[in-house]
This record gives sequence, C-alpha cells and structure tokens, in this order.
Amino acid sequence: MAVSPTALILASLLLVAALVAWGVLTIQDRRRAAIDARIKTVVESLALEADDTPQPEREGLNRRVTRLMRSLPANTGERLELAMATTGGKVTPVKLIIVGIVALIVTFVLMQIFNFRGLIGTGIALSSGYLAPLYYFKRARNKYRSSFLEVFPEALDLIARIVRAGVPVTTGIEVAGNESPEPVKSVFSEIASQNRVGISFEDSLNRMVKRLVIADFSFFASALVLQRESGGNIAETVSNLSAIVRKRKELRKKGEALTAEARTVAGILGALPFVTAALVALINFEYIALLFIDPRGQMILGSAMMMLFMGMMIMRGMVNRALR
Repeated sequence: MAVSPTALILASLLLVAALVAWGVLTIQDRRRAAIDARIKTVVESLALEADDTPQPEREGLNRRVTRLMRSLPANTGERLELAMATTGGKVTPVKLIIVGIVALIVTFVLMQIFNFRGLIGTGIALSSGYLAPLYYFKRARNKYRSSFLEVFPEALDLIARIVRAGVPVTTGIEVAGNESPEPVKSVFSEIASQNRVGISFEDSLNRMVKRLVIADFSFFASALVLQRESGGNIAETVSNLSAIVRKRKELRKKGEALTAEARTVAGILGALPFVTAALVALINFEYIALLFIDPRGQMILGSAMMMLFMGMMIMRGMVNRALR
C-alpha cells in the first residue's frame, strides 16, 4: 500500500479545488435563478418592446467555456449547447468538467491504494473521468424529463379548456405558461415570448422540440402544426393527446411498480458482500485482513469491487431500459 505522499497531497489539493469550484458555481446558479425570477415578475407587466431585450450572457468561467464551445468545428458547440438544454439548464459544461476531474482524481487514488498501477490504473482512472460526467448528464436529463412529464398533462387540459372557450391556442399556451408549475411553465412562457417578438408559432414549437427532445412534447407540437395547416378541432386533439400522455405516464408508473422487486433484489445483492465482510471482520479480523495488507489481496478486493459496481450498473441499465 505504498503510495507517494506527493501524489496524495497533489490529488487532495485538486479534489478540494474542484469541490470548492462546484460549490461556488452552485451558489452562483441559485442566486442567478432567484434574480431572474424577480426580474421576470417585474417585467411581465411592461410593454412588448421589453421582450426584444437580449438576456445577459453568463459571466466568468461559464462565459469563456461557452465561447470555446461555439468555436469548435462542425457545429460541435451548437450540439453541446442543445445537449445541455435537455437538462433544463441544470447542467453546464463547467460542471461536467468538474465532475470528470473529481472522478478521475478519486479513481486514481483508489487505484494506487488497491495496487492497480501503471497502464491499468491509468486506463481505469481515465475511463472513470469520462463515464462519471456522462452518467451525471444522463441522470440530470432523465430527472428533468420526469418532472416535465409529471405536470405536462395538466397543462394540456388547461389549453384544451381555453380553446373550447373560443380563445386561440397561442393564448392558451401563454396562459399555461403563467399558470402551470415548473418546468412546463418556463417552456410555454418561452414559446409565448417568441410569438410576441414576431417568431412564427411553428418555428417556436420546432425550436422547443429540438431543445427538449421529449417524445410527448414532440407529439403535442406535431399535432398543433398539423391542425393549424389542415384545420379541425384543436381542443379535441389536445384533449386526446393529454389522455395519451396520462396513459403513458401510468404505464411508466406501472413498470416502476413491477420492477420494484428487481431493484430491491439488486440493492440487496449489492449490499450483501459489504455486510458479509463486516460480519467476518467482527468474528475473525485476521482471516480477512489479508485483503487489506497483502498486495495480492488488495488487487483481489479492488477487482471484486469493480465487478460488483459493473454488475449493479448493468442491472440498473436493464431496469431503466425496460421502463422506456
């Protein structure tokens, strides 16, 4: 278990710096969100010319990263921005970089402790630095989609009732942007704002479809565009779509209930090795001490933990794929 003190000190300093940067960015995002909410409340009653005012670009490190993204070749920066938008703005490139650095440092230190040095330890650390931001991004995106679909049917019902009263669907979307809870509120508010500044209804819907990448919202946008082109009862179409979205949500909930046993078994199987090792250590610590003292035992312990982690991720992926 001989680890270089210089490497440990350097890794610790980098880890602390990354965590401090993460905390500062989180505090700045919360303050910026609070300020934006106050500004939005004040300017909602102003004239339409206020909608033409461009939003201030993020300052500091996020601004420099945004410029770097836009300078990447072959529209890579635009694709990254669209990918960040699918999380509702909760994830930024700076946060992904910090997550990757933290995962790389932690994995590198663990590889040194478990005697996985050289190319093997470096490869595992680099893989962790790549997979951890990817997992964090997918988790944030799925969380945003779940919260959006949780309140989306109620917004559709509100739009359908407004359209039945003889009000245009654009006004119904604007009302839904004011009355619906987040994150549906911000989506419909942005569509209404784009319509007020002269952007066509179809273009604003297409932009939001590309930004959200949610199938249920894509159905809603396609139905509205087709109804506006070919005519028909928009209220009935929106009501039917709301019923379909509710059924899809019920199917997902039912799938979660049916897979609850599998997820519980996976959690028990994942915790069983640690519980067994703790009990063996309480009964006869010398018997299990070889895993921590002997270099070969350290490699065996590290391999077992990696295989256990991979198995849990595979089971989780199978369950999530079944719920789609």
